[in-house]
Amino acid sequence: GFPTDYGNLGDIIGFKEQKYSNPIVIAEDRSRLEIPWEDDRYASKPRYEVDRAWDELLSYSGFNLSVTSPVAEPARGQTIEYDNGEKLLVGLEVFHGLHCLNMIRWGLYRETYVVLVSPEETELHLEHCVDYLRQYIQCNADLTPMWTGDMGGGHLMVKPYTPHTCRDFDQITQWIDDHR
Repeated sequence: GFPTDYGNLGDIIGFKEQKYSNPIVIAEDRSRLEIPWEDDRYASKPRYEVDRAWDELLSYSGFNLSVTSPVAEPARGQTIEYDNGEKLLVGLEVFHGLHCLNMIRWGLYRETYVVLVSPEETELHLEHCVDYLRQYIQCNADLTPMWTGDMGGGHLMVKPYTPHTCRDFDQITQWIDDHR
């Protein structure tokens, strides 16, 4: 792991090879671009199932650790204590990034999502999220090559389904479930 990882998480969370889903491709008739949706839980127009998927994903954003738990050691003195000092509130950066992405998703569909703050605060939050995600992506720089293919008609596009080496996200959420 890295010195900035939470405790020994960097050592216990594994990696897996994964191909990103839902690339933009040229339609078979070559008349337009399209997405051959394999999984639209997170990236389609607003609907109940999409919102529930995001809610479930973001339910890991902040989690509570018992102050007496050995896994709480790195959090002691670094975060908020509550319940008379018996619990600590902890979060992992990956979920801040996902929160920001969800905020941008909401920004795409402002007519659907009610904003509970002023338009100025909403704009400020969205600007923060864009810059935060820029920094996050640069910090976690994926060195997987992007291969280009000739899709015909003078269209060059990134070839879809390139394998990436990713942290095992299921292991991260399982660790949180096991320790909250």
